[in-house]
Amino acid sequence: MYRCTSDELFQLMRSISRDVYLKRKPLSITEYKLFLIEEASSRLSTEDKEADRQDLEKKAESSALWWWKNVFHKEDCQNELPFVDMEEIREDIASKALAQLRILSSFGALVLDTETTGLSASDRIIELSIIDMREGQCIHTSLYNPGFKLRPEITKLTGITNEELESAPVFTAHEARGINEITENRTVCAWNSGFDIRMMNAEFQRTGQTFKYGTDYDLMPLFAKALKLERNKIKLSEAMKLMGIKEDQDHRSLSDCINTRAVVNKLLEKR
Repeated sequence: MYRCTSDELFQLMRSISRDVYLKRKPLSITEYKLFLIEEASSRLSTEDKEADRQDLEKKAESSALWWWKNVFHKEDCQNELPFVDMEEIREDIASKALAQLRILSSFGALVLDTETTGLSASDRIIELSIIDMREGQCIHTSLYNPGFKLRPEITKLTGITNEELESAPVFTAHEARGINEITENRTVCAWNSGFDIRMMNAEFQRTGQTFKYGTDYDLMPLFAKALKLERNKIKLSEAMKLMGIKEDQDHRSLSDCINTRAVVNKLLEKR
């Protein structure tokens, strides 16, 4: 598309943004995006200008968002930058996060949660649950025998005992294929999905299988953005308190799936 590379275009955006910063040009977030696109277009070569404008707008918006987050959004800059309308940008982000949550809730994404023997990829899944986000139906829930004893702190955290796991199935290729029949080509959601997807990938690889799903969404930052919180990382238990949902005593995968769905639904009801 463009003769100039993404890095070169980013440097151009950086130069424009620096000019805006130094001149204290009074712009709202919407005006700033338009200004950035038009200014970038005027500085590109003739051949670059003839390229698809949508591609320019996409690259310009990406760079603009980076600057809003890493430069203009910083607390120590807000009082010095009169053109930064932080409430406007927070409202825009919140609106998009809510819209994404409504789509996930309405079109039957899957909510997945795992309980594990630890936090590293070498640790094992000891419980896995999957529910339907729209209906709340439990599609899969099972304990898995990791082949070794749990540390006391894991039992304390999850409520899962070594005695329960002795009679539980081992996570085999057969188990992996059965789960793929549920998740393949489906949207998978989780609270802090990066952890659960990483653990699922590692567990499947041990059996010689690949964890198959359509795409995944992390509900944690979407929730935080929808509420315009100052941070994107928030524990599920904290989110439950914010939504007025009573927390369960045990940290189990099925209850976490149910509570995750409840948090999202309660948020959507309030918005």
